[in-house]
Amino acid sequence: MHAIRRSASALPISRTALHWLWVIAVSLVSVRASYGLTISPTVLEMSASTRSTAQIRLENHNTHSIPIEASLRQLVFDANGGYDTQDADDVGLMIFPPAAVLPAGGIQVFRLQWLGGNTLPASQSFFVRFTQPPLENDMADAPSGVAIEIHYNALVHLSSPSQRAEVSLSVDPNGEATVSNRGNRYTFLSRLQFLHDKLPSIDAPEQVFGERFLPPFSSFTFPAPASLHTGEYESEAQ
Repeated sequence: MHAIRRSASALPISRTALHWLWVIAVSLVSVRASYGLTISPTVLEMSASTRSTAQIRLENHNTHSIPIEASLRQLVFDANGGYDTQDADDVGLMIFPPAAVLPAGGIQVFRLQWLGGNTLPASQSFFVRFTQPPLENDMADAPSGVAIEIHYNALVHLSSPSQRAEVSLSVDPNGEATVSNRGNRYTFLSRLQFLHDKLPSIDAPEQVFGERFLPPFSSFTFPAPASLHTGEYESEAQ
């Protein structure tokens, strides 16, 4: 009997859009209803300070127990905002317990703990992956002969207090806008406003371009609305 893997929060086909960093939470809502498992929170932000901790709470709404295995996958971003995932061995972030069985109606709290140093060269992002492996009974009862291994993902962003995002916006005469983060810390477009010494400011850029996660050392280029003036804008946190 074969087991196949399925992600409960499906990753997007486009690796550069990165809308998944906000859409993932919406995806998990439908998963909760389908499989009766609640994850809270689905997005966490942690500081890389000494022995920093966070918690993720899983609640089983099913009428039967569910085995869960916990693991970490690190997101590796490229200059265009695309990403790959890799094993997060020896990175300093640990999750406890590594496995648990949630009884019907039960709750399990998983603890994340940072055991690395107080500084990082750049902020880091991880999937906390909760896997529901197929049980022997599930495999025996599967009418197709195939049992499903289900993944549920939460997202963790880890940064040092000294890190900063340095974001700029360039709108060229050809109608393209490029948002660049030259800093060593991630940020979100909704946390910024763009300023120009002679042009009107852009106070809610997420309403212009849509919400964006901006990893460190990355750039995004997309069509600029006709209402935007050509020019170079600097960002300011809001």
